[in-house]
Amino acid sequence: MKKLISAAFLFAAIFCLTTCQKKAQETGIESEEKAFVYPEGSPVAIHGALHVDGIQLVDKNNQPIQLAGVSTIGWMWCKECYTKESITHLVEDWHCNVIRAAMYVEEGGYNSDPEWNTQMMKNLIEWTGELGVYCVVDWHMLSPGDPLAPEYKDAPAFFKEIADKYAGADHVIYELCNEPNGPTVDWARITEYANGIIPVIHGAADQVGAQHPVILCGTPRWDQVVNAPIADGDRRLPYDNIMYTFHFYASTHTFYNEIYEVLGQLPVFCSEYGTVEASGNGEANFAATDKWLLMFNGNNAGKQLVSSCNWSFCDKPETSAALYPGACEKQEWDNVQPSGDYVKRFITMMNTGVKDSIVLNPANRYIP
Repeated sequence: MKKLISAAFLFAAIFCLTTCQKKAQETGIESEEKAFVYPEGSPVAIHGALHVDGIQLVDKNNQPIQLAGVSTIGWMWCKECYTKESITHLVEDWHCNVIRAAMYVEEGGYNSDPEWNTQMMKNLIEWTGELGVYCVVDWHMLSPGDPLAPEYKDAPAFFKEIADKYAGADHVIYELCNEPNGPTVDWARITEYANGIIPVIHGAADQVGAQHPVILCGTPRWDQVVNAPIADGDRRLPYDNIMYTFHFYASTHTFYNEIYEVLGQLPVFCSEYGTVEASGNGEANFAATDKWLLMFNGNNAGKQLVSSCNWSFCDKPETSAALYPGACEKQEWDNVQPSGDYVKRFITMMNTGVKDSIVLNPANRYIP
């Protein structure tokens, strides 16, 4: 994909940057906002800043939109998998219109080297912006599962740094907490955490007069209890452009009817799914993967289109990995394992409209 920048796009970028600088001078607040010029014809150039209308993610023209792409794994394990070249390949050859940048906090991630991990996140935001696709900024907490645990005390500062720098960037989406889990981590606990982070992100947007970005919030039990915000009265987060995350692994999770019904009540984003077991290993179950993804194509109680990111684009030695071990070092971005082959076909079909008989077999559709 060649970047085509017209005079109009260049003028718009200069105007935006000048306006934001003036706004910062007037308010006395220094804004780090970076203006992106998205390539003509790219997903972000076409759809702009996304927002939530009722239960549906929509684009700047209020048209329903369904993103399909991949998630990274922890880049401290597979940093050679995440380069400008690999992201470009995912956009141009896999036809991804969204990349989830999963920054682990523990497990040798952010807390081990905040500066390097934050820079890696910024790299991915920059590359996706240059390519004109959406980027999910994922604060990837896992163990401990409590978002208010002391290990995650830097969350407000991290989100502020990113939100200040990329305020008004149409392609940036935020994911507050990956897979909250544990016996004491209920929706009230997650809400307490979210109430401390969302105003930070909104504040950065408000400073430059930008629309509040889409924010994804985790749900209890590893993003499984998606109905938690409405299970005991209406306890949805009181902010605009909020979506609730759901994760599935096709060889493990079979509670189709529960999610089928939730998709008629809440805006849901599947920020992580796998074709294999929840462990990240085991055999892929493509028929069950079809069942979930066909449900996301509007075959649910709310006719909702659900966006999704596959776990994961990497060459880690596990069956959920898209690539075979060693592929990234050799820059073999299409050296796919069975899961990667399925996922590439699915994303290509979703984002180009070209039919592929290998994926989304209508016979696998869930019927309640």
